[in-house]
Amino acid sequence: MRLFVAIAMPEEAQAALKRCRQELPRLRWTRPEQLHLTLGFIADLAAEKLPDLLAALGRVRRPPFVITFGESGWFPSARRPRVGWLGLVNTPELTALKGDIDGCLEAVGVPVEKRAFVPHLTFLRLQVGSAPPPNLALALATHCSPLAGKQCSVTDFRLMSSELHPDGAIHRQVAAFNLE
Repeated sequence: MRLFVAIAMPEEAQAALKRCRQELPRLRWTRPEQLHLTLGFIADLAAEKLPDLLAALGRVRRPPFVITFGESGWFPSARRPRVGWLGLVNTPELTALKGDIDGCLEAVGVPVEKRAFVPHLTFLRLQVGSAPPPNLALALATHCSPLAGKQCSVTDFRLMSSELHPDGAIHRQVAAFNLE
């Protein structure tokens, strides 16, 4: 099973990116309802390990917290854009939850990402070698920049399945875990 653990994004972020998408419809946008902050990725989990993972995630105990939107940018760089992202400010609460999730994944034998955690939402992918349209920067500045500094409450995290299809991944919620 291809799975990931994530925080879903609020309507406000979805609406801002939906407006960008309407202005530039020919690009490969993340569907607004699929916007999320990935806390852990599981490339291939054997079905018999799913109950153990669900139990481990269910034991995570953290209080709800607030996340703050940051600036938008590009991976790997603005000169060679491939992935458009909207940043989130990394906080001690977010770092602690990420650490708990990593512990759950390791407990069921899933390797965790060793690179530094860079909280972000992927909202756009460009084809290799294609240049972004000239009005992309203006559309992002108009719709995404106003999100910078805004906050939203995080009250749960979710285990999601991800099925790859030619026109993009389909994400489905497997389970939700309340922060308390």
